[in-house]
Amino acid sequence: MSWLKWFSKSITRQTSTLLVLILTMSSLFLLFYFYQTQTTEIKQITKQMAEQLISSLASTNAQHVHFENHYLAWIEVKSQLKNNEQQIKKGSLFKITEIVLLDLNGDVFSHSSPINHPLKQKYTGQRLDGPMPINELDSLTFTWIQANGVEAIRLYDKLVYQDRIVGTIILQLDLSIFQLYQDGLAKNFLVYLLFVIVAAMITGLVFGQWVSSPMVLIKASLKNMGSGKVNLSQLHHRADEYKTLAKLIEETDKNLFISQSRITLLLDSTAEAIYGLNMNGICTFCNLACLSMLGYKKTSELLSQNMHTLIHHSYADGSPYPVTDCLIYKSFSTGIKVHIDNEVLFRKDGSSFAAEYWSHPIIVDELIIGSVVTFLDITDRKRADKKLSHQASHDALTGLINRFEFERRANWLFSIKEDDEEHAMCFLDLDQFKVVNDNCGHVAGDELLRQISMLLQSKVRKSDFLARLGGDEFGLLMEHCSLDRARKIAESLLKEIQNYQFVWEGNTFKIGVSIGLVVITKAINNVTELLKQVDAACYIAKDEGRNRVHVYNADDADTALRQGEMQWVPQIHQALEENRFCLYAQSIMSLKGPRHKHYELLIRMISKEGTVIPPGAFLPAAERYNLATLLDRWVIENAFKMLAAHPEFQQQISFISLNLSGQSLADEKFIDFVITQLKNTNIDGKIICFEITETAAISNLSRAIKFISTLSGLGCKFALDDFGSGLSSYGYLKNLPVDYLKIDGMFVKGIVDSPVDRAMVKSINDIAHVMDMETIAEFVENDAIMEMLRNMGVNYGQGYTIDKPTPFGEVLNQTSEVQVQVQNAATNEKENGDVELPRRKKTMN
Repeated sequence: MSWLKWFSKSITRQTSTLLVLILTMSSLFLLFYFYQTQTTEIKQITKQMAEQLISSLASTNAQHVHFENHYLAWIEVKSQLKNNEQQIKKGSLFKITEIVLLDLNGDVFSHSSPINHPLKQKYTGQRLDGPMPINELDSLTFTWIQANGVEAIRLYDKLVYQDRIVGTIILQLDLSIFQLYQDGLAKNFLVYLLFVIVAAMITGLVFGQWVSSPMVLIKASLKNMGSGKVNLSQLHHRADEYKTLAKLIEETDKNLFISQSRITLLLDSTAEAIYGLNMNGICTFCNLACLSMLGYKKTSELLSQNMHTLIHHSYADGSPYPVTDCLIYKSFSTGIKVHIDNEVLFRKDGSSFAAEYWSHPIIVDELIIGSVVTFLDITDRKRADKKLSHQASHDALTGLINRFEFERRANWLFSIKEDDEEHAMCFLDLDQFKVVNDNCGHVAGDELLRQISMLLQSKVRKSDFLARLGGDEFGLLMEHCSLDRARKIAESLLKEIQNYQFVWEGNTFKIGVSIGLVVITKAINNVTELLKQVDAACYIAKDEGRNRVHVYNADDADTALRQGEMQWVPQIHQALEENRFCLYAQSIMSLKGPRHKHYELLIRMISKEGTVIPPGAFLPAAERYNLATLLDRWVIENAFKMLAAHPEFQQQISFISLNLSGQSLADEKFIDFVITQLKNTNIDGKIICFEITETAAISNLSRAIKFISTLSGLGCKFALDDFGSGLSSYGYLKNLPVDYLKIDGMFVKGIVDSPVDRAMVKSINDIAHVMDMETIAEFVENDAIMEMLRNMGVNYGQGYTIDKPTPFGEVLNQTSEVQVQVQNAATNEKENGDVELPRRKKTMN
C-alpha cells in the first residue's frame, strides 16, 4: 500500500515507472529470446556434429567388426579419441567419453576404455543397458542423458558392411564444455539484462520527465488558479495538445480571477460579516466585515482556523459552549438553514458582542460540504431595542411607566393573584393643573409634572408601580397591600401634594389631587373592569370637592351614577361611526320687537331602534370621558354643510348659535378645524355664534381669549353661556371679548317670585349693557317671565314659551317653502296686484 501511495502521488513517477517497466520487459523478452535461440542453435549444431561423427565411426569400424578384428577396431577408437582431444583444444563443444562397438549378439566388440577398464568387463559378454536390439534399431538414435552429474549425449547407430548389419556402435559425448559455454552465455545475458535495465531506467526517467514535465508545470499552475498570474508560456512553443491546454488554462485563470474579484468585491462591500466553513468547521473564506467585527486584520488569521473554537466557544455567561450544541454545526447534518439572534461571538482581544447569525448549508450533488455563515453585530440594535422598549413602556416626560405598561403589569398581577391575597390600585388626578399650564405655559406644566412624579416616586414602596396615565393623571398599583395600608399610602400622597408648592418665574402655585382607590379582589374579573372602578372612584372624589381620597364601593349611589355614565362611552363612539346624531334648532326671540330670526343648534342621539335620545343622557359622559370635542366637531361639520346647502336660510337669520365644550377650547387643533370648515363651506362667519360656558372660559382663560380673538376676526360672534352659574368675578368679563351674555336659567325661572333672582338677573343685564354686550335669558317658560325680562331691558329670550326644539332639517325645509311662496307671490303681485303674503307658523315640538 505504501508503494502504491508513493506511486500515485506523482505523474512523473507514474510515467517513468511505466516506461521503465515497458522497456525492461521488452528488453528482457528480447534477451531471453536471443539466449534461447542461441542455446537451441548450439545444441542443434552439436547434435549434427555428433551424428556426423558416429556415422564416420560406424563406416570405419563396420569392416573391423565384420572381420572380427578387435585390435584394429580398438586402434580406430583410440585414434578417434585422440583426434577429439585436439578438436577440444580448437574449440569443440563436446568430448568423447565412450565409444562401444557391439556385435550382432549385442556383445561388446570393442571399447574406448583400456583393456582392463571396468566397462569392458561390464559390457563383454553382456547386453548394454539401454541399447536396443539390433533388429529393432532402424536408424540413428539420439538421446540426452546425465552421466556423472554432467549432461551428455548418447548415440546409437548400426554397423553396416556391404549392406549387411554387422553390429552396433554406441557413442557417448560429454557436454561439460557446452555447459560452460552455455553458462558464459547466461552470464553475458545477465550483464546485458542489467545494462538494459539501467538504460531503460535512464531512458524512462528522461522520457517520463519530458512527457510529464508539462503536466507538472500545469499542476503547479493550478495551485495559483484564480490569481490571474498563471503563466504557461513555456508550453506555447509546443505543437501538441499541451499548447492548447496551456492557453485554455491561462484564459480560465483570468476569467476565474475576474469572477473571484467580483465575488470578493461583493462580499467586502456588504455590511454583513460572512465566512465559510468546511465539514470540520474550518474557515475557508471570510470578508472584510468579518475581520473588522472580530478584531482581525489579515484573512490569514482566520483561514484554516476552527471558528467555533476561535469565536463561538462560550455562552454569554462565560460557560463553555459545546460544539455539539451549536446550531451552525447542526445545520451540516440536517441541511437546514438556521437563524439565531440571541447569542454572542468573541473578538480577537477576548471581548464579546451580541450577534445575530444565519447558517446556510452548502449542498453539491445532494451532498453537504460545509456552510456559509453570515452574522451582524447587533450591540447597537440591542441597545436601541432596549431604549425603544423603555420608551414604549415609559413616559418620556416623567420617566414613569406609561399606561400600556401599567395595564400590562396589572394583568400580570391578575394572573398570579391568589384568593387570600389583597392588592390595591389608585387613580390620581391633579387639581388646578390647568391653572399652571394655561397661565405659565406648557414648559411650566411639564416641569410641574416632573416634580410631582419625583415626589410621588419617593413616597411609594419599592414594590409599587407608579405610572403616568396621561395628562395630569397618575396610577399606582400596590402589590400585597390591604385596604387600610393602601388608604394610608393614598392619604400620605395626598398630604405630600397638598404641602407641595410649585415655583415658576417668581410665582408660587399650590395644587391638589383627587384620588380614587380600589381594592383588587376576586370579584373583579379583569383589568378593564378594575380601571372603570378606580376611574369612577376618582371622579367621585372630584365631585365631592376634590383634594380627597375616595374608596370605591359598588353600593354607592355616586358610583352607580359614574358607572352609568361610563356605559355611554361605547355608545357615543358607535353612534359617531354610524352617524347616528342629528341637530335640533330652538329659536331665540328678540324681546324688543321683530327682528331676524336667531337659532341655537342642539345635538341629539338616535338609538339603534330609531328613538331620539336627549343630550342630558350622554353629554355628561362625553364631558367626563373626553369625547366632547368629537361631538363638537360633528356638530360644526354637519351644521355648516346644512347651512351651505340652504343659502336662502342664511339670508333670513341674524345668527346660528353652536355650543362648544371646554375640551374643544383646550384643543390646539380645534381652531384650525373650525377655520377649515368655514372655508370649505364658504359660510359667512357673521351668521355663526359660538356659545362657551362661563366655567369653560375661565378654566381655559388664555386659550379662550385666543380662540375668541381669532374667530372674531373672521366675523364670528361669541356668547358666554350659563353666566352666573359659576358665581365668578365680573372682572373676567373685561378680558373676554364676547358679544352676548346668556343669563343662567336658574335665575331666570325664579324672577317672578324671588327678589334675589330678579336682582341677580337685573345686575347681570346692566353690567352686560355697560360693557356693550347684549343679553339672552334662558328658561323663559311663561309670559310673566317674558314680560318681566322685557321690562328689565333684556335683549333676547329663549325657552319653551317661545319655541321648543325642532329638527333642524324641518326648519330649513320650511324656510325653503316660505321662500318659494314669497317668490310666487311676488310674481302674482306683478300680474294681479297686491296679495297678502303667508306667514310662517311657529312649530311646537
